Amino acid sequence: MFKKLVWIAILLFIATNGLLVLLDHEGKVNRTAYITEWEAVDEKDLYEKIGTSGVVAYTEEHYIYFDDSAGSFQAFLVEEGSTINTGDPLYSYRVDSYFETENLLQNELATLNGEISAIEDAITEMASYQIPKPSEPVIRSDDEDNQSVTVVEQSDPIEAELLKEQYLIEKESELSAKKDQAKSIQSQLEDLHTTGDTVTVESPYEGKIKAVSTTLDDPVIIIEDTRLQVKGELEEADRKLVEPGLEVEIEIADLDKDFKGIIKSVGDSPVNEVTVNQGSNYPFEVSFDEEEALDAVLPGYHTDLEIIQNQSLQAATVNKNLVFNNHVWKLTDEGKVEKELIETGIEMGNDVELTSGINPGDFLLTENINVDYAGAPFIAPFNYRKAPWLNLVDGKQWTEFFVTGIISR
Repeated sequence: MFKKLVWIAILLFIATNGLLVLLDHEGKVNRTAYITEWEAVDEKDLYEKIGTSGVVAYTEEHYIYFDDSAGSFQAFLVEEGSTINTGDPLYSYRVDSYFETENLLQNELATLNGEISAIEDAITEMASYQIPKPSEPVIRSDDEDNQSVTVVEQSDPIEAELLKEQYLIEKESELSAKKDQAKSIQSQLEDLHTTGDTVTVESPYEGKIKAVSTTLDDPVIIIEDTRLQVKGELEEADRKLVEPGLEVEIEIADLDKDFKGIIKSVGDSPVNEVTVNQGSNYPFEVSFDEEEALDAVLPGYHTDLEIIQNQSLQAATVNKNLVFNNHVWKLTDEGKVEKELIETGIEMGNDVELTSGINPGDFLLTENINVDYAGAPFIAPFNYRKAPWLNLVDGKQWTEFFVTGIISR
């Protein structure tokens, strides 16, 4: 009978305490959270990538023409498949009128020199332009009563710097091409002044002779630029997200090697015929990083591309299962469990970026708990195997040190 009364008393005690905790809406009963699993917030580099494919190709083709009204064609000075450098002779012709040809070449040279000056001015102006530092968002009222406002975000300085760099690269390339063309015209003028009736046309480009038109149909010579790039197509949804300057990871399966690149250009017009029932594809070009060794890469190699559309370096990162709606449970240095409201950023696999409220090194619960435990102290089981003093001596050598200690006494 006595044992029965003891068990009844125990059950009443447990039930009474449980009821008190359950009905304690004013927090008069102290709660303690018992936790068994938690994880530290990592610091990782996260990326948002767009996967697509492409093919390696020469960067461009250059076309060389012959104006039969300027004179009589004499001979080709190159063959198909031959490699040429800037300034190498391509073909020669005999002029019909010395003065007309001289005037024509001088006008062409003057036009090129004007274009060169304009490009140099543009490069100087852009190189001296300072990207504004990021500033606070501008709050603008949208009506007279100030009942609604619009937050006007400032432009991203990193994106602006990439666009500036890309612009300078393109202009430097354009300037180099114009100077080579001017040098070719200048050489033709010198030939004319020396011979009086014969002009040798030199190449303003370096590359490989793709075709020679023996029938003199224009273009009489096609020169392939032997620099390599990757060409591909983007679907409509991806076209909206890709712009020049974005970094690209290039994988060539045949070589089992990865390369770095950058989006060189993105087309505004679809490559396929526009129809209502079919999606549109847009062309894009990727230039290889200048430091990449491309000796083993050939035109026609197919590639897998990862376009880095967004990135966050050294981001506070956790497993997405630790985020419960818009909050996480943080273990504080004061020994309490706090409900922290957070904002998330990039998701990559099972990882998610925490853009506010949490820092790398913080500890978070792996399970969601009742909101009543917010601010409550916590306790955790003690794992004696992880006790710091056990690391002072290797477990395999403790007997050796023990015996040495006794002998020394």
